Amino acid sequence: SIKEKKYLIKNNIQKKKLIFTSTPTEISKTILKNKKKYDLIFVGSKWIQNKISLKWIIKNIISKIDNLSFLVLGVKANFRSYVKNISNKDYNKKYFKKSKLGIALIKEGTGRKVKIFEMLSYGLPVITNLNLEQYGLKNNKHYVLEKRKFKIIKTIKELIVNKRRRNNLSLNAHRWSRKNTYYKFAFKKINYLL
Repeated sequence: SIKEKKYLIKNNIQKKKLIFTSTPTEISKTILKNKKKYDLIFVGSKWIQNKISLKWIIKNIISKIDNLSFLVLGVKANFRSYVKNISNKDYNKKYFKKSKLGIALIKEGTGRKVKIFEMLSYGLPVITNLNLEQYGLKNNKHYVLEKRKFKIIKTIKELIVNKRRRNNLSLNAHRWSRKNTYYKFAFKKINYLL
């Protein structure tokens, strides 16, 4: 990640010895236009930072929006006691096609943001609290940046009903991903060295 790169440089690792690559993704051939079963999807793993983020999202966002269907992929946790309409599934990219919006509100961790780039590569509009401009993404064009709880809730509600805006975000995210994170291009610098 860019934070890790800065850390290494700060600790006297020469910049010329670092090779920065984009997070590699698979790219869906088409933008996702099927009927959606879930309003919102969160993707993670069993790592504690994903559970911390998910717990915060459910307590502060999901529990405040009525009639929202929420899918949690990859994170094994029982949050049904907090809120209805939560489904928990094993990780599988096929669920991106069944969701209207991706949510990536990261409370802990400094990694490569793989879950965000994966959702973007499938043309899934993403709401996050992370500024992704350092990767060449633009807020409200490729993704939506929101940090305050009430604004996140307002944005989710607006995007759930505004199919045109969702489609624009989806198309722009997919195009950006094809140029920047598709695995054939993501490792260009390494392939050049090899």
